[in-house]
Amino acid sequence: MHYNGAVDIHIIHIYRTIGYTIMYFNQHKLILLGQGKFTRAYRIENSDIVYLFTRTDNAISANNCTKEIYTWLQGYTHIPYMQRVDTEKYIHSLHGNYNIYESRFYQQLTTAYPIAWEQAKVLRAVYTKHLTLHEEKYNYNFHAIINNAYQIAENMAYELEQLIDPVLYDAIYQLIVWSSNYGQNFFMEFNRRNLKIDSDGNLILLDVVYFR
Repeated sequence: MHYNGAVDIHIIHIYRTIGYTIMYFNQHKLILLGQGKFTRAYRIENSDIVYLFTRTDNAISANNCTKEIYTWLQGYTHIPYMQRVDTEKYIHSLHGNYNIYESRFYQQLTTAYPIAWEQAKVLRAVYTKHLTLHEEKYNYNFHAIINNAYQIAENMAYELEQLIDPVLYDAIYQLIVWSSNYGQNFFMEFNRRNLKIDSDGNLILLDVVYFR
């Protein structure tokens, strides 16, 4: 089983289940950074390497799409590093079916990075504007909004092209194009928690696409 840019690593020890923080990859201790509805993030102790564990069962599998898209968009300045890990050798050890991705630890976005901070303000303002417009258009009907989510993304992209750096715009445009390959019921969300900073001070679109 081989994937685009797959990283071949081996689990040495797992204590209990993935829900606990004591895990080892290649004899390196993993520290639980946090977990959301779909993914748990672990950081190698004293390292910037992060591993993301995402369940593949039921509807959760749709949320692997974003990470998979990132693996194909490597080289774009504002796209986070992401590589699929070859899980063939040890997936049975994880007490469930998981996709695993290697990424990097990115810093919080703050005013110490003025260019990225201003870019983020523009993204959030445009996102809020178009989401509000669609909520009003469809009378706050959740299912109608979901069914027209792609149109929200397209409208945002059209406006953003006039407002942001072309390199950042290109990364967002590529995310929309690639996301549409997995269906049109996806949202782009530019909340502060989804925007980070790399070591060069560039704005990173860490987790701005999600599927419903």
